[in-house]
Amino acid sequence: MKYNGMLTEVEAGALADCVAGLPKNPVIVQIGANAGLSTVAMLSARPDAFIFSIDIKPCNDEKITLFNEGLDPRRVVRLLGNSQEMGWPETIKVDMLYIDGDHRYKGVKADYDNWSSKVKAGGLVVFHDYIAYNAPPKNQVYEVVKEAFNGAEPFIKAGRVIGFRV
Repeated sequence: MKYNGMLTEVEAGALADCVAGLPKNPVIVQIGANAGLSTVAMLSARPDAFIFSIDIKPCNDEKITLFNEGLDPRRVVRLLGNSQEMGWPETIKVDMLYIDGDHRYKGVKADYDNWSSKVKAGGLVVFHDYIAYNAPPKNQVYEVVKEAFNGAEPFIKAGRVIGFRV
């Protein structure tokens, strides 16, 4: 797979490392799917995963990217809507939450607040764009991570990807 500036090879590898340690048939919620590069990185590493791919707008590129990579598109469901307001059954816990949607402080915080309680004990919360290109490591995603995890040691940190076990 050829990755671009939206997701680098290093970041795709970090996502693959994250999903590699999840239990059998993991359930992943991905906020901010766009063309599906992160979906491909995760599903390539874990073809048994089931990914709920949330985005505010439709984008057929995600399915096309999955087909082009020979991955099973039936393992991915695109949910359309605002992730910050979207409901989720309390009885269904997820193995990994990947936040890469609204990058403003209010949006990242709302995604984290709305979804972090849905992650199983021992599961992962992973953020993209933790640091911005050509900027000091202090942006709006960084601020939410700093507040939410208050100095906790990350499970993974590579490129703009940072993740924590909960």
